[in-house]
Amino acid sequence: MAALPVLLVHTLPMRDFQNHLARMIVLAAGDNDSFYTQFYRTSWAPIGLASLVVV
Repeated sequence: MAALPVLLVHTLPMRDFQNHLARMIVLAAGDNDSFYTQFYRTSWAPIGLASLVVV
C-alpha cells in the first residue's frame, strides 16, 4: 500500500530521489561495508533535517 504512489506514476516527482536513496543506503551500511568506508565516514550528531535519517 505504501509503494502504491511510486508504482502509479511514470516519473517520480522528486528529481533528486536517487541522491536521497543513495544517501540512505550508505547510512544504513554504516561502517560495516568496506566499499563505502573508502569514501564515507558516518558521524552521527543531532542536526537539522534529521527526519531524513529517521525515515
